[in-house]
Formats: sequence, C-alpha cells, structure tokens
Amino acid sequence: TIGALGNLTFVLGIIIFIFAVMGMQLFGKNYEES
Repeated sequence: TIGALGNLTFVLGIIIFIFAVMGMQLFGKNYEES
C-alpha cells in the first residue's frame, strides 16, 4: 500500500497547491483594490 499512500499524498499536494494559487490571486486582487 506504499504506492497507494504516495498517490494519495501526491493528489492532496496538488489540491493544496491549486488552493494556494487561487488564494494568492484573490488576496492579490484585494490588496490592489485597497
């Protein structure tokens, strides 16, 4: 189950990375407005 655990961690990392990029873009817009 080492492969399954690694695959799950990889997918989780991608999801966190996507949310981080989206959050940075949102915060960037807010900082530009204010």
